[in-house]
Amino acid sequence: MFVLAFISTLYIKMGSGPEWNISASLESKDCQENWWINALYLNNIVRTETMCHRVSWYLAADMQLFIVSVPLVYLLIKKPEMGRITLWIFLVASLVIPFCVVYYHHLDPILLTYSKSLRDFGTNHTYRTAYIPSYMRATPYFIGILTGYLVHYLNNSNKKISVLQANCMQIGAFILGFLPLLSSSMFYQSNFVYNPLIAAAFSSLQRLSWGTSILFGFLVFNAGKEWSVMKILSAKVFVPLGKLTYSAYLVHILPQFYDAFSAKTLVHISWYGMIHQTLGDVVIAYSLAFVLSMAIEAPWLNMEKFLLRKYQPSAVHGKSESTQSSDHKCSLMKDIEKPV
Repeated sequence: MFVLAFISTLYIKMGSGPEWNISASLESKDCQENWWINALYLNNIVRTETMCHRVSWYLAADMQLFIVSVPLVYLLIKKPEMGRITLWIFLVASLVIPFCVVYYHHLDPILLTYSKSLRDFGTNHTYRTAYIPSYMRATPYFIGILTGYLVHYLNNSNKKISVLQANCMQIGAFILGFLPLLSSSMFYQSNFVYNPLIAAAFSSLQRLSWGTSILFGFLVFNAGKEWSVMKILSAKVFVPLGKLTYSAYLVHILPQFYDAFSAKTLVHISWYGMIHQTLGDVVIAYSLAFVLSMAIEAPWLNMEKFLLRKYQPSAVHGKSESTQSSDHKCSLMKDIEKPV
């Protein structure tokens, strides 16, 4: 909510330029009118053409899928067979629905980010219909539930992943992870001829490919097999950055929009320029995330822990009188034994 308040009031005063007054004022106006929809986690369903903070659709989709997952996980715990069947039904449905939506509406297979879309994502039919709805994003979520179930099953059984299986999974994770990312570039080519069947298939399968790559990675890592990628990602140096991920997600788009909308000259695109800009965006985003986390997120989390601890029944209440008396005597003995 702090980020939404900033966009509603101060963001428009931060820059200037030929595109700034149009795009930044539009973003500010949308947040002033629709911030309450974000608070209800309905911004990817209600008034999507005037959504406040364009990247906040993820929070709504994540919350909606979490609500759906609660009874699903309950079934997996209480009635595993029925839970597995339900999970597979949900997973298949999460593949069929994107295919049907993209094919029926003749939408782009991915969100093609051109200058017109950047000015106002709300005008992009693909963004509103195929990019932000939770049912278009459900496949990786259900694969995540499947991953947790498989990890739990393997940890509580005698079945182990062999070295050969682990190596195959590592190769598969690498290929499936990069395949949708690299192959999506073909849709930007000037000679690409749109085919609704290809677009629908790609839209449906791209997140299955990515989700499966993460599933393979977790299974290999959980099995204790050596994998340099997971060892690197598990390094302690990434722990503080991991704690800043949520705040970085909230603010990362703001410096990018500032850079795009406040530009007063044409930009020459080069490999060095893109690398330079990307690294700059990462550093700026995490720097802003650090300030946001220390000023807003961390104090609220500490307050939450304090309140939960305050109203949580004390463990001492569950002890017998003799145990409490014994503990009291031990503490007195420790005080006596302390050197003056």
